[in-house]
Amino acid sequence: MVQLAFRDELTGGDNFTAWKKKFEEQITDGNRAHYAVLFLDAGLDTISHIYGYPESEMALQIISDICVSMLADGSEAMSRFNQFYFVFFLQYTSVDSIKKRVRDIYASIAEAMKSRQKRYFLDPHTGIYRMSGLETEPLKTIQRAEIAAEFSRNHYVECTVYDEMVEKETVTGYAMEHEAIHGLMHQEFVMYLQPVIEMESGSITGAEALVRWQNPGRGLLQPGDFLDVIKRKQLTGKMNMDIFRQGCRFLKEEADKGRRMRLLFNFTVENVGDEQFPQELDGAVSQYGVDRDQIVIQLNQLVEMSRSDIFMETIKKLRGFGFHICLSGLELDRVFFEYLECGVDYIKLRHDLIRHTNKPEGKKIIQSIMNLCKDLGLKVICMGVENKEQAEYLKGIGCSYATGFYYYYPVSQDAFDRL
Repeated sequence: MVQLAFRDELTGGDNFTAWKKKFEEQITDGNRAHYAVLFLDAGLDTISHIYGYPESEMALQIISDICVSMLADGSEAMSRFNQFYFVFFLQYTSVDSIKKRVRDIYASIAEAMKSRQKRYFLDPHTGIYRMSGLETEPLKTIQRAEIAAEFSRNHYVECTVYDEMVEKETVTGYAMEHEAIHGLMHQEFVMYLQPVIEMESGSITGAEALVRWQNPGRGLLQPGDFLDVIKRKQLTGKMNMDIFRQGCRFLKEEADKGRRMRLLFNFTVENVGDEQFPQELDGAVSQYGVDRDQIVIQLNQLVEMSRSDIFMETIKKLRGFGFHICLSGLELDRVFFEYLECGVDYIKLRHDLIRHTNKPEGKKIIQSIMNLCKDLGLKVICMGVENKEQAEYLKGIGCSYATGFYYYYPVSQDAFDRL
């Protein structure tokens, strides 16, 4: 019974109760300065969302086994914490030494995933709280380490040592996270429209639906000001659906005025990994009486997640409902053929490719892509056209649709209606 009380039922290692007990036994006033508490976020919540809970449990077990094997017997400990995270207390002699141990853990995890032929790559981040600080109570030290881990995620670094600067910046981010939750509840995130031009006629044929945040205290915010906050709180899916519903309502209002167009909506793995996503889109379109032929679903953040069976099944369902599917970017690998089989019918060429039209090799590559897409029956939308030379070149090689500052900036719904 005692063993069961201190065992994690999933990993078989120490549970958090056992970790706290060892913490209180091992760390004393005499040795406190030589210990650090670590908070490890290995990115398992994303794996769970895309590949399912059983896959994330398997990855969690692998990570647990590796980390336990790297602990010093009797003087260090680790435990699973809040489902998908891990907490440690480790001995160290310097900041460099503890950071090296973190890197060694990452390397061992990566090697284990590779040896098991996992289809995904984990993106771990770790926060470090040195016990020489003021906090000594177990949960409060974990709080400090978690703040440092949050800082690591926000700044795309492997690990961060907690200090006052880290806390100040991270807590400020927490405040914005609460504002974002309130904003989604009170419809503060609004749809802006980037006109899509039919290149042959030069007329507006539709638009890409973008998002802006009309924050009561901060004013109108661009995506770069808030998307990281939205992602951290896993609110991207809800925000995307709010914009989609606004777009459906807009299409209905335009149809009542005798205008018909297509809108392109952006969705990420957070949406596409949800098995109810196709039905949710179809329900929203039915509610507003919009023709599904007017909807183009753009899929972003594909890369490794795109190999998910759920992902491919979602595309098939969306095409079955009559929606158009646009891939953001073109990667000619095995997965691309699976996309074709699922019915993808649009390709979006991003600004980072279009800007190379001023180079001979850039023109050759874009021309080749245009020819390939034409042969495959795929429509091409070129994004980020910024000058006359780019526009004329793309029109000359047969590009059908384009957007960019050369034509129009993103505008509000009212301004788009006037256009």
